[in-house]
Amino acid sequence: VGALTDITERVATEASRQSKEARLLKQRDALAEFIEGTTDAEDLEGTIRRLLETAAKTLGVARVSVWRYTSGRSAIRCEDLYELEADRHSSGLELPAASYPAYFLALEKGEVIAAEHAQEDARTAEFAEGYLQPLGITSMLDAPIHVAGIGQGVLCHEHVGAPRGWTSDEQTFAIAVANRV
Repeated sequence: VGALTDITERVATEASRQSKEARLLKQRDALAEFIEGTTDAEDLEGTIRRLLETAAKTLGVARVSVWRYTSGRSAIRCEDLYELEADRHSSGLELPAASYPAYFLALEKGEVIAAEHAQEDARTAEFAEGYLQPLGITSMLDAPIHVAGIGQGVLCHEHVGAPRGWTSDEQTFAIAVANRV
């Protein structure tokens, strides 16, 4: 006489737990390594560049960028954009609030924008035709940058490939990186 027990659900739960634990360790180690590697002599630009590289590698995203509001908050300007595959930094692009009202409204709320389907998400869909589609960006994770409690900009993570659901630990990591900025 024998008995069979279906452990499929238990195995899946354990695999999920192990995956989350591995992500958390990678994120913790990346932030710790970044902080330990920071010196008083390092300039702000170099620090930001290193931080963006760390974020891109840790989350496995194609692009990470820092955007700051212009005076009057009429636009955001890219201070630095890091492209992982090309290992390249650039800056200068400016996005006017008038052209992207839904996105700017979402930014003003000061919350994380975790868009699994960025080209369809109401907060980010305005970027679809001229930005997301040409670059193959399917998912975005944007964390607000605050200084003294006031929104100063946004840290943007852009994923290329199949749409990506952002886990709570990835969102927390994005906030931690934005806080370092």
